[in-house]
Amino acid sequence: MSELRGWIIYSWIALPTVMYGGYALLRLLTQANALTPFRLTWFRVGHAHAGVLLLMSLLYYTFMDKTSLSSAVKHAGCATLVVGILAQSGGFFLHMIKGQPNRTAPPRPRWAPYYSPAPLPYWCMGCLPRTEAVTV
Repeated sequence: MSELRGWIIYSWIALPTVMYGGYALLRLLTQANALTPFRLTWFRVGHAHAGVLLLMSLLYYTFMDKTSLSSAVKHAGCATLVVGILAQSGGFFLHMIKGQPNRTAPPRPRWAPYYSPAPLPYWCMGCLPRTEAVTV
């Protein structure tokens, strides 16, 4: 029996919820003025990401089960994947509810686009000195 059977069952149970999301999207599209174009876009994006990532998680569990990693590492990897799927698709749905059309992301520091994002957490914590950005 598969060591990650519980995670696989969870994904198979979650699949009908994503399918119902598609049905709800179709139903909302057919009703007049049910969603604004902004909300419709973000609802569709959140639903699509949830469905694709959920199907990919089934492959992940299959491959993870065949590794020689310890049981704790396997379960930690599966939990991390589920949290990531919920966070990514949930973020789209949250933006659908709280976001506003024609509004950009929160402002970033002027120097942010000129550097690699890898050391960004250290800059945010103040561990690395911030230098002036060179304009070209």
